[in-house]
Amino acid sequence: QALMKSMGLEQFNTHESDARMMRTPKGARVAYNVQTAVDAEHCLILHHEVTQEGDDRKQLEPMAKAAKAELKQKALTVTADMGYSNGQQFQACEEASITAYVPPNRTSNPGGEALFERKDFTYDAEQDRYQCPAGQWLTLKQRHKGDRIYQAAISDCAGCTLKSQCTTAKRRYVSRHAQEEAFERMAQRMQMHPEMMERRRSIVEHPFGNLKQWLFGNGRFLLRQLAGTRAEMALAVTAYNLKRAISVLGAKQIMQLMG
Repeated sequence: QALMKSMGLEQFNTHESDARMMRTPKGARVAYNVQTAVDAEHCLILHHEVTQEGDDRKQLEPMAKAAKAELKQKALTVTADMGYSNGQQFQACEEASITAYVPPNRTSNPGGEALFERKDFTYDAEQDRYQCPAGQWLTLKQRHKGDRIYQAAISDCAGCTLKSQCTTAKRRYVSRHAQEEAFERMAQRMQMHPEMMERRRSIVEHPFGNLKQWLFGNGRFLLRQLAGTRAEMALAVTAYNLKRAISVLGAKQIMQLMG
């Protein structure tokens, strides 16, 4: 505990100090988080990273920007799964001329109650307030880390015939994310192009499936610590890309290009 405090760490593994406990298909494991950016045409890995992040919520922007730089493009279209849902990342991608397609992951009614959700409330941008399904207004109560919290009047909720469908508290609260508009634009894009998720699976799962099958058959990295793991992953990606390039162009053309 003293060592962790002195190093500013929340977790420490004595056998692999750079690794972190992460959720995996086999349960919680000491692991690293591998990120890849894969091109849609040939399934080549354009960029990869080995990170210590326990989830993917902060990985969309850096990976997309790295792919954009690698391709030397002024604009880019990217897809990612729901694990990458993050309003700040959505906004940052838009500002970098990157059009992202990610299913927005919004928490609602964590207790499991069948209550009205935020989408059932209408936002009035001019007055900065929400209107509930019963027609009453929720006004701004406070700001918290960029998010905005709105509340209904207790008197409005007390006599409301829809209260049992809205809240178990004395009044209803609704929060608005700091990047709510970015979330809304993302939801609109996904609604207009639902096929993007199917395309994503056929693109990014191809190299991961191959790497796991013929490079990491035992499901483990063999080299230790972050530096070793990154070196091993870099070699694996190079081998995969070379094999893929031979498949696309043919061995004779590859040899000519290398000559």
